[in-house]
Formats: sequence, C-alpha cells, structure tokens
Amino acid sequence: MMILKTIVTNSILTCFIFLDKAVPSLCKMSWSIQSIVDTCSDRTNRVCDPGGILSEQDEARVRERLNYLEDTCTVNCESNDGGDVVPNVQAAIVIVSMIEPIDGTVESYATTLHNRWGVGNVSCGKSTGILLFVSTLDRSMYISTSDGVQPILTNSRLESIMDEMKRFLKEEEYAEGLLEYISSVNDYFKKGPPSFAENYIGYVMIGGVLLFVYVSAYIEKLRRREYAMVHSQLSKLDREKALVLMGRYKCTSCPICLEDFKLDPNAVSKNDEGTVTGNGIEKYIGSDGKPLQVLKCGHAFRATCWNDWISKGSAGFDVRKCPICKQDISASPPPPPTPTRHSSEIQSLVRRNANTTSEAPDQNDNAVQRRNQYDAERRFRLTRLMARYPRYISRTQVERWSSSSYDNDLARDEDFMRTNPARSDTTGGSRSAGGGSTSFGGGSSSGGCGSSW
Repeated sequence: MMILKTIVTNSILTCFIFLDKAVPSLCKMSWSIQSIVDTCSDRTNRVCDPGGILSEQDEARVRERLNYLEDTCTVNCESNDGGDVVPNVQAAIVIVSMIEPIDGTVESYATTLHNRWGVGNVSCGKSTGILLFVSTLDRSMYISTSDGVQPILTNSRLESIMDEMKRFLKEEEYAEGLLEYISSVNDYFKKGPPSFAENYIGYVMIGGVLLFVYVSAYIEKLRRREYAMVHSQLSKLDREKALVLMGRYKCTSCPICLEDFKLDPNAVSKNDEGTVTGNGIEKYIGSDGKPLQVLKCGHAFRATCWNDWISKGSAGFDVRKCPICKQDISASPPPPPTPTRHSSEIQSLVRRNANTTSEAPDQNDNAVQRRNQYDAERRFRLTRLMARYPRYISRTQVERWSSSSYDNDLARDEDFMRTNPARSDTTGGSRSAGGGSTSFGGGSSSGGCGSSW
C-alpha cells in the first residue's frame, strides 16, 4: 500500500514539473501584481485570465459581451469649449486563482492594475474606467471605478451587482458570474443615474421601519387606553347594580356619551351634611357645562347629546320617545304604583315571619320598578359602549349581560378579558472617444466596492 502511494505521489509531482516547464501559468496557484501585468500584456484583450480558469469558449463569450458594453455605454460630460463630449466606457476583467498576500488585498490589486493599465477614456477631466478583479480561492472580488462612471455605478449599485454574482461564484460557475456582472453594469448605464428614492433607499427603509415601530406602539397604547376605559365603564355598571339593589342608585353620567355629570357650583353650598342645595337636592350640569335635559320619565341626558339625538336620530330609535324606556317624551309620567292584592298578601306573610324585616307593599313595588328601570338603562348603556368600542364588546355579549340570569361582574367576564391587549405581550456638437478593442485610454481608479462569497 505504501509503495503504491509513493508511486502515485511521484507520478503527480512529475506531471506538475512537466506542466510547469511546458505551460507555467497552468501550474501557478498564486499571482503577484507584476506576474499578472507580465502575463496579460495585450491591452486590447479586456479579459485577463492568466491561470486559464475560464475555458476558451467561456472567455470568448465574456470578451464579446465586454466589447458590446464598451460600444454601447457612454458618459456625458461638458468640455471646456462648451461642447458635449460622450466618451465610451472602458472595462476590464481580471480573474486569478489566488493573490500574493505580500502584494496586498484584492482591492489593492484592482486599483493598482486599474491605474497601471490606465483603464478608461479621459475626457472633461474625468475617466470612464471599470475594472473587476476576482480571486477564486480567496473567494473575494473588487470593482474599481473611475470618477466619470461613479454617478451611475454608485456603491449601492456595485453591492447589488456583486450580490447577484455570488450565486454563480459559489457554484464555481465563474463565466456565468462574469456575464451577470456585465449585464448588470449595462442595465445600470441604460437607466442612468439613480433616482432620489434609489439613492436614499436605505434611509427610506430605516425611516419606514422606525415609523412602523412608532405607529405600532401608538396603536398598542391606544388599544390599552381604550380597554382601560371600557373596563372602567363596566366596573361602574357593576357598582351601580349593587346600588340599585340597596335603593341608593342615582344617575351621575349621560347614557348617550357616558361622560360624568358635574355638580353645578353656582347652585350648591357646602355644609356638614355634604354637598347639597338648600332644599336637599343636588343640582348637576353636563360635561358640556349646560343644564341637563331631564325627560318626564325621569331619565337625564347631557343637553348636547340630547340635541344631537333628536336632530339626527340614532340606530333606528324613535326620537319622539325616550331612548331608554321608550315613553313618549311629551306624555305625563306614569302614576306611582299602588299596592296589589298580591303585594298585600306578601306583606301579611312577611309580618308573620319574626326573622324577616317588615316592608310596605308600595316599597316592594317601588324597588321592583326601580330595578326594571335600571335594567333598561343598563342595557342602553351597554349598547352605547358596544357602538363606541366594538373591538371589546360584541352584540352577543350585550345580549348575555342583559339577561336576568346573568349575575357575574361585567369587568371580569372571560370574553371581555380575552380582548385585553396586555395579554398579547406575553405571547452643442457631440464627439465620441470611441470604445471596442483598442488600448486603454489612460484612466485611473478613484474608488470602488468589494465583497466576498
């Protein structure tokens, strides 16, 4: 086995020695700048492939496309005599297997060769050269550009060109990568200088992302605020329900806009019993500062809300009737309830029960009536909440909450709590300088862009 391995190794070495003597460039792995200059001495050949990485057919294809690019791509400038000069672009491609680290990087190789060869026509004080340098084993490339072509081949465009080339270079399809490069350069010259949007696309994208983040945060903040407002209103309805059962409920907010009433400071005096007027009745005004609109049925509204209601109508309600109890707003209030036989019998039974507190029949009936009146008002207020905040309250919820069998806290209802946004957190004449297969025109490098794959 060792003998066979030695024979094979010696054979390969003999082959490399023979090839190195016969065709030195085929066995050369790394290239210095000077060796590239010495090997690619024909300046009319725009493709420098000293190591024979490309096949003859592929090199011919690349050279043909490169000559076409030089013939069709021009740069406009104005000469000193005021005439328009249209120099052609000059382009060169250098592809090697590896560079000598002592001579620098692919960038220094590209710019040095660009300057030593003088790639680019010189007109109007500017040159029009482009040189692509590719090192396959180093997996690096650099595009050197002259100042005359930089208004068209900007850094962002060069990066885009190299990004398109990488998919071919990674698969070692070098000829296809070079053809993609030439095609992209040609396309950009047809388009001309980049537009404002293309020049500042990075800033636009960053601004768009920041705007999206800001808007998302604002919407989230708004949703949390709305949820908190709805939660507050539902908690208030829960408290009012308890006050109704104790016979202590009084309306302190407008059922239409849900805004709280305010005590009228001009009709109220403070004493030991609290904030009351002289006759013992608190006087309220709406949040709009106007006196309340109190209907004959006893329901009170903010004056502005009531005027809008009767002038525009709302959700099919009859504006001639109270939107809560449906009584005609011009009719007299209903007479107070009178004791019925049933309530008298209940009173008699209650008095016989020593463990039960005695209550008059009319008090029972008044409590039932107040409860029924409040149930209608409660449903109306829930409907108004649904209209204002449909994201958090649905019609199904209003129907369920308005049912006489529902006895839970509204603010703790599972369907409502599921909409809490906080839950998601956890989850003149013209003259041309000419192009084609001629010697380089004495241009120089003034920048460029590099990449690796």
